[in-house]
Amino acid sequence: MATYTLIASSIATSGAVASVSFTGIPQTYTDLAVLASWRASSAGGDNQLQMSINDTSYANRPNVYLQADGATTGGSKGNAAWIVGGGNANGSTADVFTPTLIYINSYSSTDKYKPILIDSFMSQAAAPPSAYSYTEAVAQNYENTSTTISSLYFRITNGTSNLMQYTSFYLYGISNS
Repeated sequence: MATYTLIASSIATSGAVASVSFTGIPQTYTDLAVLASWRASSAGGDNQLQMSINDTSYANRPNVYLQADGATTGGSKGNAAWIVGGGNANGSTADVFTPTLIYINSYSSTDKYKPILIDSFMSQAAAPPSAYSYTEAVAQNYENTSTTISSLYFRITNGTSNLMQYTSFYLYGISNS
């Protein structure tokens, strides 16, 4: 049975923050999970959350994503700057945050790639389907066999906006025992 242990958390209690960082991640677990509830401060209806691994470059990485809004589905494959997924911004329904789950497999391995699965859901008060009510599933691969994942960084796409007050991120280590 898997055991989840809270490693660290970050909650924006005093106002908006530009980014969230988890550094010095212990290498004693099998996998990692990040649970987040976030909202961007930009005036638009939605914005993208980015993740960077082991540095703050937010460099392009291979990914595949699927998106559905109740009426249409879509997807893409290619390189992107570690887009975690779309989510609510300040121009969307008031006080609605985007729930996001990030699962990183074999993060401490030095002999294989690290698969990453991401699921997020953006919701509006308007009845679906709406341009801003959708779910996203993203699959990415950290294609580095020579290093472990020791830090994670999160921000809104290209630093164009902040993460609003009450945004929260929780980092869990998962042991398979």
